[in-house]
Amino acid sequence: MRHVKTKIVADLILTKLGETYNRVHSDQELIKAINHVVHYMNLICIRLDSPFFQKTVAIKKKEHGVELPDDYVRLCRFESEDNPDLINRGTANTDEGSSTQYKLLGDKIYVSRDDTMIYYYHVRPLLTLGSNEYLLDKYIDMPYFLMWSLVDLAAGYLEGVMNDAAIQDAITAEVQSAMNESKETHRRIAFKIM
Repeated sequence: MRHVKTKIVADLILTKLGETYNRVHSDQELIKAINHVVHYMNLICIRLDSPFFQKTVAIKKKEHGVELPDDYVRLCRFESEDNPDLINRGTANTDEGSSTQYKLLGDKIYVSRDDTMIYYYHVRPLLTLGSNEYLLDKYIDMPYFLMWSLVDLAAGYLEGVMNDAAIQDAITAEVQSAMNESKETHRRIAFKIM
């Protein structure tokens, strides 16, 4: 699951803080804490080259380049690098080399062939100044498995027991652990067709 509902996260934080019936923290304080922790999760996952904040977009070769997505942070790779069979996708042109050549200039990318770009994306903050929207009905674009870490860290941040360094250390440990557990293994599996 890629989306976590903000209301669920907020309710879990309030429960963890013992504020289910006696509210001490406002919705704005909850949103601020959630934004703060999600920001660190997003940046740390990108810094560690984790697959948890990646998106794909089709890029067409154009003379004047293609605009990068609004949430683009950093290029991860092109799909043709993962699967060499995709390099020439039915074209007779094989002299371009074995991978997509690219150049980033400003907010545009110039590519040597049509390909699918895999990039790290920025999670947009929930809090928008001057907005009258009910922000707890929104979704956070992040992996679901990080939700419990988000709850624990945001609650600690609201209580004042988690500073930025502690939040960074906790997220780094969680992400590295998840990355180690999610490594692909290739082995033969014995099975019978009955």
